[in-house]
Amino acid sequence: VKPWTPRGKKLDCLIEFNRQEHADFACRMPGARKDSAYGVTFEATTTEELHRAARMLMALASLGEQG
Repeated sequence: VKPWTPRGKKLDCLIEFNRQEHADFACRMPGARKDSAYGVTFEATTTEELHRAARMLMALASLGEQG
């Protein structure tokens, strides 16, 4: 069985956070941009890049809890 691969050249990721501060911290990642007050988007070219970006966006958002 061949692994599933998405069609197209780009993959979009949109993460909606519960707090505006989380989105503010997450959009500090290069390539990420705010989609709304609570949403951050990122475009990737591979599923590995998309997975790493999603994990990093969530990790950066957690910094909004401190301080």
